[in-house]
Amino acid sequence: MTEEEKTPLNSLTELDFLPDWDHTNTYQKKEKHHQDRKKVVHKKSKYTKKEKNEFVFQVSISQIVNESVKKQLRSDAITRDVGVMAAEILKRQAFALKVQFKERDKNFIINKKNGEIYLNEEDAITELIKDSKFVEIKKGEKIQLKGNFQYIYKCNKTGNFYPPTSHDAFDNLIETTLMKSKVNFRKKDYIASLSKSTDAEEIKVLQETDLHKTTFSMDETNQFFSMDALVKYLKEVNFQKFFTRSNTIKLTAKSINDISKYSIIKKNFSLISKERIKNDISKVLLIALKRANFHTFISKKVIYISAYKPKKYIEEEMNQCCKLITQRCGKQGAPIKELLGEYENFKKKKIEILQEIKWLLKEGILRQYSDGNVELT
Repeated sequence: MTEEEKTPLNSLTELDFLPDWDHTNTYQKKEKHHQDRKKVVHKKSKYTKKEKNEFVFQVSISQIVNESVKKQLRSDAITRDVGVMAAEILKRQAFALKVQFKERDKNFIINKKNGEIYLNEEDAITELIKDSKFVEIKKGEKIQLKGNFQYIYKCNKTGNFYPPTSHDAFDNLIETTLMKSKVNFRKKDYIASLSKSTDAEEIKVLQETDLHKTTFSMDETNQFFSMDALVKYLKEVNFQKFFTRSNTIKLTAKSINDISKYSIIKKNFSLISKERIKNDISKVLLIALKRANFHTFISKKVIYISAYKPKKYIEEEMNQCCKLITQRCGKQGAPIKELLGEYENFKKKKIEILQEIKWLLKEGILRQYSDGNVELT
């Protein structure tokens, strides 16, 4: 099966199966007991609290993966263990998840324009503001930097100088720098990274620099002298123009593991055991293949799937080679290597025997397992 690098959300096939991941025991009971000859003495039970999961997860398999599985089953006609197939899908992260906040009043934020998903309003607005086409920076009045500064601030990365925080242009200059550089809009972090400078030459350079206050605007009618004011306007007045809220989203397993902004979802998903995820992928896969009219059966507590249903056959209607193959297999079965090793008895070349076996498999007369064993259906 081909690993999906990134599956578009609208191509995900929802299957009617909701894993019982939401009802995980919160506590795990561990009891130690000591038994003497006459009686059992139980010590107090110890409880280990498990980390609480913030989300409910529902597994699904995309149409691409479904079709890939069906194509392979039809092509090689091999009868496969559903659990083994599910383990491969899990390993390749070739499945998707419906992710839902447990708390109904919590929502994901979705950008209406590009469909990007965020876990909170702050991150959503930050990414929107970083878009060069969204916020226009306009030069305003000239900044006066007169006076005897005891110190100034310096950015060691860019070499930019800033007046003391008490100056009324300090915030505006910081925000203008951040907007023009398109870095993550975390003003507090940037300010904390600045170093103080008492160097007279550097103070002089700052005072002689031609600096202007700037305004930030989204359109011609709304202009703001600070990014805080613009963010507040977006949150309180214009949020629904750019974003929608949803308690539930769909993501591929690969995106959850690879994209850093989904780290909280990844952490919560990791609380679920891989064995449990594999079992639920098995159930979803089984539902999809049954709907496609594939044949399923249980042998020694293992669920198998085949693209071809068992079929009764009339031996007299088969050629001599097919008769010998079916007789050799019987209900006990025979490894395909042994069948090919008897090409002299079958009076056929090995490639011809393989072709006959493939025909018998697709007719539903024989079934071949992944280990190479062939038996009558």
